[in-house]
Amino acid sequence: MEQSSSAFVTMNPDDVPRVEAVKPGKRQAFGKWVRTARGSVQLAVRGCVGIGQGILDVLLLSNEVDLPHVPFVLVAHFCSTLSFFHQWRSGDPKMFLVRAGASLLRVGVQFHTAVCGRTWPADGCDLDGWSDIRLPLRIAACAAGSQLIGNALWLILHYLYPASGVTATTGCRFLWWRGVWRIILCVINLFRGSYKIDVYLTSTTVYRGPVEISVNFLRGGMLTPVAVWSLLRQYQTTGTGVVVAQDAHGISLPPGEL
Repeated sequence: MEQSSSAFVTMNPDDVPRVEAVKPGKRQAFGKWVRTARGSVQLAVRGCVGIGQGILDVLLLSNEVDLPHVPFVLVAHFCSTLSFFHQWRSGDPKMFLVRAGASLLRVGVQFHTAVCGRTWPADGCDLDGWSDIRLPLRIAACAAGSQLIGNALWLILHYLYPASGVTATTGCRFLWWRGVWRIILCVINLFRGSYKIDVYLTSTTVYRGPVEISVNFLRGGMLTPVAVWSLLRQYQTTGTGVVVAQDAHGISLPPGEL
């Protein structure tokens, strides 16, 4: 009987197929990056609104609109935007104070505009604006300055009392107050845009051009309403029914309240 021989095939180790770990796609990596943020995603939403506000400031500067004041507004929007994104990622409550400071900077801008008009501080005040077609715009600047004082106050109170009004279904009460209070800015900007149309069409001594009119309508009709919605949405979604963490003061709060 013949003995059958078995054939053995040897393979080169280099020829063996290797299974590599599947790397997450860009979408999955971005989703993980968003989920690891310690603050509410609404902070990022308002940060994007701040970017939009800054773009409008640059547009005004490029058209030489109110050069004595717009640069300071741009700095305030830049600081606020950075604080939004930093607080979203880190949960640092001190960013409330940064935004309060930015609001107070804009308070000075608004009241200087109201009292002196579009003049450099070294050039004195243009008081004629209180007795001509610019009077309603001066009053609107006073209203905007008062609104910003209130905004700074709510931010400081939110920092000092982060657990105020927190329930199982709602977040800090100052989120709600800030959202409702900001509606005033919508009204002010829409009024400014509407009134400037009349100035543009009828006045021969005061110029308010299409660019700044458009900026007023974009602020009052789009960017500020988004910020209002974001604040109220954060208030509705950051109650104690979600995952609880601790803020810098050692108080148990949802991550969105940090």
